[in-house]
Amino acid sequence: MFAQTIVAGKNEGVNSFIVRIRDDKMKPCKGVMIEDMGWKIGLNGIDNGRLMFDHVKIPRENMLNAFNDVTPEGKFVSDIPKASARFFKVADRLLSGRLCIAAMTIAATKMTILHAIRYSQQRLAVGRSGKSDMPIMAFQLQQNALLPLLARTVTFNMGYNMAKDLFEKPQGKENKLIRSFCVVKTMISWHLAELATVCRERCGGGSFLMNSAIPEGIIGSHSGMTAEGDNRVLMQKVVKAIMTDLQKKLHDLPKVTQCPVRQIPKMASVADFETLVNLVNLKEVTEIKSFTKLVQKKMMQDGIPFFDIWMYHVSDEIQSLATAFGNRYMLEGALAVIEGTAHAGAKEVLRASTRLHMITLVRENIGWYLLQGIVSPAAAADLDAQFEQAVKDYAPLMNTALDGLGIFENEKRVGPIVRDYVAFNSQPDAENYEAAGPLFNWRKTGELRPRL
Repeated sequence: MFAQTIVAGKNEGVNSFIVRIRDDKMKPCKGVMIEDMGWKIGLNGIDNGRLMFDHVKIPRENMLNAFNDVTPEGKFVSDIPKASARFFKVADRLLSGRLCIAAMTIAATKMTILHAIRYSQQRLAVGRSGKSDMPIMAFQLQQNALLPLLARTVTFNMGYNMAKDLFEKPQGKENKLIRSFCVVKTMISWHLAELATVCRERCGGGSFLMNSAIPEGIIGSHSGMTAEGDNRVLMQKVVKAIMTDLQKKLHDLPKVTQCPVRQIPKMASVADFETLVNLVNLKEVTEIKSFTKLVQKKMMQDGIPFFDIWMYHVSDEIQSLATAFGNRYMLEGALAVIEGTAHAGAKEVLRASTRLHMITLVRENIGWYLLQGIVSPAAAADLDAQFEQAVKDYAPLMNTALDGLGIFENEKRVGPIVRDYVAFNSQPDAENYEAAGPLFNWRKTGELRPRL
């Protein structure tokens, strides 16, 4: 637990301690009160609770002393002079937790999109014949909604892996830890929230039941957005880390290989791979320049204290810059994987996934690019057609991309909607999951199933 540490009458700030809360019979220890916090919106197996301590004593050795300690003589010692800095140093250990949250949410993202697509491949609706013989996954409505989310999942997974590699080998890159782990946690949990909501809607009543597993994605996203730090607050940490490194000339700005003044604005289309990469990178570069200029003006010309600027004047700009960095970070990880992939088929899928993700991202932010004068109105108008074609081009790669997510497809671990949902719905026991049979074979998409 974290607690104020008063030694010889002096408050040495918040430090961390190991405190036993239950005895050998699992009863609360003396002076410890344990209470349940009540039902949560989901994930009720998580042991969140309320702890209160009344004059609980622990040995001196129970203080976690990697950075601060109290000697046997009762003297507080630390190499970090400032009390608040000591706490932040200890709190940085939560970085691994943020990486774990990102891992859990990317896994939930994979499971959710798997359920949505596999269900859509077997859920039949009225086709050209007038009969219910067409899988809804064949329709543009379903493809335009789900395939960009699949492509973003693949791209973000590669970005997450780059952060994981950094955690394993941080030597010489310690300054990148905070912003990297904070941003992957926020970007992936927000992605899960959007993906799970869209999948739930696009699968209709099939995903309204908890046994479909898709609602778990919605619940998991809200846990991910909150656990180990509120996403929006973490994005403030991201920007603080970036600004600190800019002052020290340590922040690696992304490469821009096309001129945003003389080259890109003259293009009739900006949907080629190189230009899309430049557009994603340019957003971070431009946001950094405008944010730095804005903060300097408010401090130097307007005389506003830095705290007031940060908390009351530039909140939207902070979030926009952090998100631009997050998108660039994820893309950087994806590009590194693509470059290092030798297998032609795998490279094709990864490149197509990344391109569809980038087109979707630029399309989502096209108003910003127009205001900056980076993309012409003609190129912006062309983007809708480019997006629709990119989705159509991605459809034949959909199953390979799904298989590449590495999900262990076991009928015991997936919902009835990715199995024989017709057989499951044709019997009266809503908990008889065995009735759903084996996994749906997408290679037989369109074949009518007999009803029991």
